[in-house]
Amino acid sequence: MAGVVEVLGVVAAVSQLTKYGFEIVSEISEFSKEIREAPHRINRLNSLVQDFISLTKSIKAQPCYQDAFTDPIIATCALEAEALRKVLQKLSIAIGGGKMAKMRGVVLLNRKEREIARLLDSIERCKSTMHICLLS
Repeated sequence: MAGVVEVLGVVAAVSQLTKYGFEIVSEISEFSKEIREAPHRINRLNSLVQDFISLTKSIKAQPCYQDAFTDPIIATCALEAEALRKVLQKLSIAIGGGKMAKMRGVVLLNRKEREIARLLDSIERCKSTMHICLLS
């Protein structure tokens, strides 16, 4: 009887090891996918931020949009976008290189993800507020 229990224990342990093995392979696969896609994602986001900064400068240069309500909103949008551009520039430099540099860059990207999300949320709020002000 004790032999049957031991065999069942071994079978359970092997199934757990198999499960964890699959999870590890899946995580490694996902991580390598992030490494490959990270430069493209950062470059695309950086391009969008550059366009956004150019647009805020263009709006700020228009005399018809300069008033007490829109000026602070446009300034906040520009500051947040510039802060995001700096973060993305650091990430772009960190990822530009060999495989090891890309891995460090992805780790840095994961660490900066909250900051990037916060800046994107702030930019989105500013953009919505600016949209309302410009339509009013």
